[in-house]
Amino acid sequence: MRKKDKYRYLYPIYNQMSKKEFSKTCRKIQNGLKGLEREEIIEDIGYSQIQIYYLEGQKIGVYNDECIDAVYVCSDVELSEVLGVNSIY
Repeated sequence: MRKKDKYRYLYPIYNQMSKKEFSKTCRKIQNGLKGLEREEIIEDIGYSQIQIYYLEGQKIGVYNDECIDAVYVCSDVELSEVLGVNSIY
């Protein structure tokens, strides 16, 4: 997670970078939440991907992070039920 981003919840999804798990997680969020606004996926030269959503002004970020080598979700919205995992904070 970037230092400038401060989220209420952090959900570990997969312990390696994975386009498949990233896409699966994005689908879960899109199918599980109504009224979601979505930005374009950001991809960098290191193959990391970031998908940002907004739900009623609250931010949700899905990260396929090459530096950390993991897929995770940082969110201002509680998503345990949608994602099927508990937040680690």
